[in-house]
Amino acid sequence: MARVTFYPIGNTDCCLIRLDNDKSFVFDNSDMHNPDDLEDKRMPLKEAFDEGIGWPKRNYVDVLAFTHGDDKILQCKLRRALRCLILVGYLCTSVAWAGMIDEVSRSVVFLNQNVPVVEQVNGTRFEVWLKFPDTNAFVPKQTRNSGSGFIVASSNICYLITAKHVATNMTEDSEVVMRGEKMEPLRFRMSSITGQPAIRWFHHKDADISIHPLPTITPEGAVALDRRGMPLEFLEAQTNLPHRDTYVTALGFPFGLGAEGEFIPLSRDSKVSSGILNDGAGLFFLLQDPSVSGYSGGPLVQSGDPRVIATDPTFAGIKVVSGGARCWGFVSGTYADETGGKMTRVTPAFYALELIRQAQRELIIVQAPFPSSEKK
Repeated sequence: MARVTFYPIGNTDCCLIRLDNDKSFVFDNSDMHNPDDLEDKRMPLKEAFDEGIGWPKRNYVDVLAFTHGDDKILQCKLRRALRCLILVGYLCTSVAWAGMIDEVSRSVVFLNQNVPVVEQVNGTRFEVWLKFPDTNAFVPKQTRNSGSGFIVASSNICYLITAKHVATNMTEDSEVVMRGEKMEPLRFRMSSITGQPAIRWFHHKDADISIHPLPTITPEGAVALDRRGMPLEFLEAQTNLPHRDTYVTALGFPFGLGAEGEFIPLSRDSKVSSGILNDGAGLFFLLQDPSVSGYSGGPLVQSGDPRVIATDPTFAGIKVVSGGARCWGFVSGTYADETGGKMTRVTPAFYALELIRQAQRELIIVQAPFPSSEKK
């Protein structure tokens, strides 16, 4: 028999549902009890909740849903019990597009995070600190990890795509910079967009590509994602390549340029110089020209000649098919050797589609009411 447990008012009206098949659902959770206040009649929710789910034999719940996004809810202590959940408050809306570079640019973002400088001495890692000579005060020496990214939308959920080597350096506190309505930079913390710090990056096991789901229950997220994502159909889903006579455009922020003042990603045109290649680190293809630091994770798009080369899954046969504007892949870096020759390495877009499908399988989507900007 299914059982519903209601916890006392004062703990955000938390309730626990246990089904006959042992699946568990929790609606709202915030342990507001103050053990130092003898007059506080709210129960210690953590202890009661652990008993309700059968801790420690059972250390997770199947679904955790928040009905609203106020401060108390966001102080939830259930991160250790969360197994799979996405909450959707504001729905991600796709940008209207006709395949032009300036329209696609609205979905290109700059990723940035300052991290401590670390040096290794005799096998031991040390953080580097700087001392002011006048005050003897110390501050950590930092360096900036940055890259480019691209936002797509599927079933009203946005997803951020970038290179894996960029994503692995980004945390919940990383800064995501986007284009505003007046071309001004809009700056957000990753955690403020979703309001759900348990949501994680999905990294491809081989290829240099990662995705981060961007469901949101925060007003900041609603601003960030409004008409932001390109339709998922914009990504090339097969092992196809542009015709070699066609120019393709990489969009990104080399050295952070274009992310300050007027927010405009830089563009760099080139042509494909290879077929689909494999060097043991996933499939990729090359462009004739080298990349520049900061383009990593940015999209490679086509807005002109619709001709493409379509390669079958065995990479054996080639045929010509027609197609429109699309994203062919994401910049991975510069491919070079000791002779000085350099070309741009690109990760095919279908890898991003694989990760998005993985995220959709592993995460339970729960529709939450739209968040209010007013404090409860």
